[in-house]
Amino acid sequence: MLDAIIVDDYDDHAELLEFHLKILGVKVVAKGRNGMEAFLLYKNHNPVFVFLDVNMPVYDGLFALDKIRKIDPSVRIIMITGDTSELTKRNLTFLGATEILYKPVDPIRLRDIVEREMRDMYRMNSIMNMSNLS
Repeated sequence: MLDAIIVDDYDDHAELLEFHLKILGVKVVAKGRNGMEAFLLYKNHNPVFVFLDVNMPVYDGLFALDKIRKIDPSVRIIMITGDTSELTKRNLTFLGATEILYKPVDPIRLRDIVEREMRDMYRMNSIMNMSNLS
């Protein structure tokens, strides 16, 4: 089973996201409420997925995205925001967001992202296993 952390300062948003992820076979191993907690939770749990809200108190999701990406360039970080501006999209992409989900989170889009990332992981593992055989 794949694992994830969710970091959002609104408990209702985190609970709903966890509900949808569970249906998709993703286990939420921890939840946080700000960017600093996101960074610490990532270091402690090393999940496959990190779901980060952009606007949070203390340190925002951009802080966490940058910090986590520096220690693990391959982790799948999905940013969640209600800001659909092109500037926000560019900033998130520049900092290394794997994907951007817009609020309210569309369960179909969430499923598509998770399934695509799972396929990519399977492909990479297959390639690595084949190279180890030769």
